[in-house]
Amino acid sequence: MSNDLEEEMRIALFGLSSQALVPPPARQADVPAGPAAQPKKAAGGRGFPKLRVIIRASKLFEGQTEDLVYDASTLSTLVAEQEAKAAAKKLRFKYLEVISVTPV
Repeated sequence: MSNDLEEEMRIALFGLSSQALVPPPARQADVPAGPAAQPKKAAGGRGFPKLRVIIRASKLFEGQTEDLVYDASTLSTLVAEQEAKAAAKKLRFKYLEVISVTPV
């Protein structure tokens, strides 16, 4: 009785299939052949993400502004902004405005 119930459940889940009754053939272990099977490296050569932060900075209030570009090697936009602002303050910019944070 339980065998019939089990068979009905298999048919309900997987449908009628001639492959369901035949076990899959044994697979042979894939052996890499020669240098063609070696994994390829990334095209850019870098394996870590970067964010590009663009900041408009000025040393005087409503004075001449400069656009600074900072590349941060992090995924967090908040950390990238903080690092970019710290770098701009080292250059003695006082007034900072974040223009954009985009992945590179």
